[in-house]
Amino acid sequence: MNAAFTQTVFIADDEPFCNSLYEQHLLQNGFSNIITFSTGGELIKHIHLKPALILLDYHLGDISGKELLQIIRTNLPGTCVVVISGQQDMEVAVEMLNRGAFDYIVKNGQELSRLTTITGKWLAVLEYREKFKATFGDQYSEKCLGFVAEAQEKVRQEIAGELHDNVNQLLGTSMLFLRTAGTSKHVAKEMIDESVKVIDMAINEIRKMSHSLRFVYVKENEVWSEFSKMLEALRLQQQFNLHTNIILPDGGAAIPEFLKHQIVRITQEQIQNIIKYANASRVDISVKYVKDHLVLTTADNGSGFSWKEKKNGMGLQQIRNRVDAMNGSCQLITAPGKGCTWNIRFPLVQKQPNTFATAV
Repeated sequence: MNAAFTQTVFIADDEPFCNSLYEQHLLQNGFSNIITFSTGGELIKHIHLKPALILLDYHLGDISGKELLQIIRTNLPGTCVVVISGQQDMEVAVEMLNRGAFDYIVKNGQELSRLTTITGKWLAVLEYREKFKATFGDQYSEKCLGFVAEAQEKVRQEIAGELHDNVNQLLGTSMLFLRTAGTSKHVAKEMIDESVKVIDMAINEIRKMSHSLRFVYVKENEVWSEFSKMLEALRLQQQFNLHTNIILPDGGAAIPEFLKHQIVRITQEQIQNIIKYANASRVDISVKYVKDHLVLTTADNGSGFSWKEKKNGMGLQQIRNRVDAMNGSCQLITAPGKGCTWNIRFPLVQKQPNTFATAV
């Protein structure tokens, strides 16, 4: 049995039916140590039990979900908190994620299915944590997981920004067109057609976000397959001319699974930077073995930038942190108007951490 199934789980909901429903569902899925609460005060009194997972109702009678989430994050920063609510307001969901919730479930009749998916993701994170500990020891694994936490926070902020700045504005514009259509028969068809166009734009924005999030939780032995799918999706989007050169005679069998994960994350970060800032028409990605190392090269013909001005940027720092965590070294070649090239090397046999090689 997975050790996570024996850890303490809290369920806090002021509806007895919901408490019982979630408890029975978790029991059927292998969890064995579950405690339910009908008020936030009861949960706080038992917080010393240090639950690994908390299912938290957004509306509790004595304290709001926001306040309780803050208390939990302060006292139990490592605990996974999943907020469950009848609130279907997107801004509420984004706010709770920004406050540190692992995920958000709407009470719409599909919550048990969502709960199964989310607990699966959480278990994958725990498994990843244990692999780091087994490979690098407690101290270094916490450092690596710190990098992961920083990356997750960055993803949350980017999602919130995209939803607020792009999707919400597009849907608001569509609503304006539809309201106008309802006031005048003469322009109804034109306004409805415009609304359809805007909704299609919103769907495309959501699709782009879905592609960027697709690889956050990938099962072991499926990482390389998903990496290939990611590259194919980039080709289909045709935002630039993508050329790949992956030379791995063994199909990547010599690459440790956790290193494959990091290669995917680094490539995602590089591609996101290219899309946002580079205005490139061509991108080249190469993965190959060089003696006992794996070499990842990403190059674009975009606008480039001044290394001295951008060297502390969040995107660049995330890439460097990931390379450092895998005992790797990297070289960055760029200048304004000259595009950007990353040459990154990872040892195939992971030992003690190396010092990060300063990029040029």
